[in-house]
Amino acid sequence: MDLSAQLDIVLGPRSARADAAPARAPVRVVSPRDTPSIDAPATRMTQERLDSWVSALTGLGTTTHDKRMSTGFTADLVTDREARDLWRGDDLAKRVIELIPKSMMRTGFDVKIENSKEEAEGFSSLFETLKATAIFTKAKMYERAYGGAAIWPVVNDGSIDMALPLNEDRISEVSHLTLFEPRELQPWRYYNEPHKPKYGEVEVWRVVPIGHRGMSAPTTLIHESRLIIFPGIRVSKDDVAQYPGWGDSVLTYMYRVLCDFNVSWSSAAILLNDFAQAVFKMHGLSEAFATDKDDLVKARMQAVELSRSTARAVLIDAEDEDFERKQTPVTGMPELLDRFALRLSAATGIPVTLLMGQSPAGMNATGASDITFFYDSIDAERSGDGMLDQLSRLLYLLIRSKTGPTRGIEPDKWSIEFRSLYGESTLEKTQARKTQAETDAIYIVNGVLSPEEVALSRFGGDTYSIETVVDFDNRTAMEEFEAKQEAQALAEAEAKKPDPPPDGDDPDPFGGGDDDDERADVFDIESLEAQVARVLFDLPMAA
Repeated sequence: MDLSAQLDIVLGPRSARADAAPARAPVRVVSPRDTPSIDAPATRMTQERLDSWVSALTGLGTTTHDKRMSTGFTADLVTDREARDLWRGDDLAKRVIELIPKSMMRTGFDVKIENSKEEAEGFSSLFETLKATAIFTKAKMYERAYGGAAIWPVVNDGSIDMALPLNEDRISEVSHLTLFEPRELQPWRYYNEPHKPKYGEVEVWRVVPIGHRGMSAPTTLIHESRLIIFPGIRVSKDDVAQYPGWGDSVLTYMYRVLCDFNVSWSSAAILLNDFAQAVFKMHGLSEAFATDKDDLVKARMQAVELSRSTARAVLIDAEDEDFERKQTPVTGMPELLDRFALRLSAATGIPVTLLMGQSPAGMNATGASDITFFYDSIDAERSGDGMLDQLSRLLYLLIRSKTGPTRGIEPDKWSIEFRSLYGESTLEKTQARKTQAETDAIYIVNGVLSPEEVALSRFGGDTYSIETVVDFDNRTAMEEFEAKQEAQALAEAEAKKPDPPPDGDDPDPFGGGDDDDERADVFDIESLEAQVARVLFDLPMAA
């Protein structure tokens, strides 16, 4: 299509009247995947494109003038071997893989069993015996590096065939935990019933042992209910990852950024090697090489180098030679490298202060906001559909074990709670306890809590706790007990009262009535006044 035809498309046919507005033809767009190359026939430019603006006049949206149209995107899928090499050989890749799992499990977790501190401590001891913290941390590292992992709690449920679903009612014990990489487990059978909750997921896995070096190993099939799966990053149900049934490595979406960062620092190191390049000027150098006198040139250069390294000076001919150093400009390089570090931090989700191991920069900078954001992200990840569910699955198997602390009986309420990632100073702990004590005092004064409940909640465990536990069943029992005590006291008081007099007898010879006590008081006062008058005035005593 020549320029005249393109102008006709944009401005309208030239045969139109000069005083009329040009008829605007619809903009024709071209798909980037269908855009012809420079050598392709121009007639292909008429294909439509629906995802961008195109101007035949300015060249916007055309591959011949707009460089953006030749830009595409393809994910750099990191294979299992590449991930292992990066984990072993690159310090930043190692930190990206290990830092988040270690941070998740750094402060540990607590097993909570309602109204049974002893049983909770028993399960915590079983977790330590099985080395659950270390194995789950390693599994999370495998998931980030290789795109998945699996933990096999070896359970004795009386079944010989591991391809059968786990019989949770017959679990006698959990002997140990076995960790698998994605390459060790291959899908053997899928759930193929669309009306079932697990449709499309792997039902049975086939174990492919590694490290046998040519030795044959028996085929083992394991049902998915016997495994704790770490699925990796999956953006589709299609098996687009290296191994079917698993996801992608976290290195996949940051591989290009990691590569650019390392290349930038390597380039900076190369520039530092040539930071001050020595330049030796020699008269007739070209003629010397042209007449095969390069040996003389080399000998002269060696003499200059020898003199420069021994006498700390350079001896040159004042008329025909010159020696100087040309410095490589590095203005702006530190800022540029910092920008690459920020880009890598954005890709990894790890603050620069932790990723690069540096102190916060700037006045009054503490990095507290970065650490808070990082810890909040970790807490959300481990408390969501991730590590918490996987640890809870292991705890459930231990609860159903006949040799466990609960002898296979599931408590009404049980859970796993991660400890806080934030470390408090002594001053912060003191202030927090003071605030909590003031709150407890308000609750006690207003009758919301009892002193016993506050004492049990704060100091009833191994350590101080700000969590308030209210046993409403115990409250109801105490109220019933107090009501019984009050009724019993009233009954005893009624029993101690004297019996009423028989009908017709008047116990008060002076008439009785509601104001008998008042009359008695008045009579006594009048008698006292008469006695005082007799003493003072020597009056005769009334008969």
